[in-house]
Amino acid sequence: MKNVFLIAALVSFSSQAIEVEVGENIEFMVANGKEVGSLMTPAKTLDLPQGKHQLVVRYNASVKDGSRNKFFTSRPYIFEADIQQATVINLPKMKRYSQVESHFQSGPKWTFEYQDGTSAPVSYDKLVGSGFSPYGDMEGLVAEYNKERGISFTNNQFEKLTDVAVSVSDTGEVNITGDATTQLKLWYTKATAEERKTFKLWMVEQDM
Repeated sequence: MKNVFLIAALVSFSSQAIEVEVGENIEFMVANGKEVGSLMTPAKTLDLPQGKHQLVVRYNASVKDGSRNKFFTSRPYIFEADIQQATVINLPKMKRYSQVESHFQSGPKWTFEYQDGTSAPVSYDKLVGSGFSPYGDMEGLVAEYNKERGISFTNNQFEKLTDVAVSVSDTGEVNITGDATTQLKLWYTKATAEERKTFKLWMVEQDM
């Protein structure tokens, strides 16, 4: 694994970094809510601290279509990844445009390939944008996705607040659980920009 793409904002020097790489024709778009790489220099490798992370990738390739080549760019796919060892995010090998098109239409088979030689299929969501430039603001798109699902990042690591702050009984009754800090985080992720502004002003008043 070469050409390590360092993300200073995501990696603490006190943490042991683990290398996460993408396979051929795959590129990182967002890591833990922050856009990585660019159109001219796509990110192929990340150094991340051990633990849970949220990663967004896409497939982007020039593929044989008959006697010519044709570009195929997939929609972004978002993963929840528990990184414990060096990992490669991969897809089956595909040489023809028709193969690629058919593969993504039926649902791509993303896998995590680990340093110890094992591999596992990956659960994912497909991000769907809207408007003239649906993926022009990837950070905003991911932020909206996370807001709807009560997802935040603590010390640059993925945290699904609904898993620790909300419980559903066998009868379907929803209860808010967890400590006060977790509850505050959950509601803050769901608040609008105006509601967050109002809340911050209220917090300042309480500390006066």
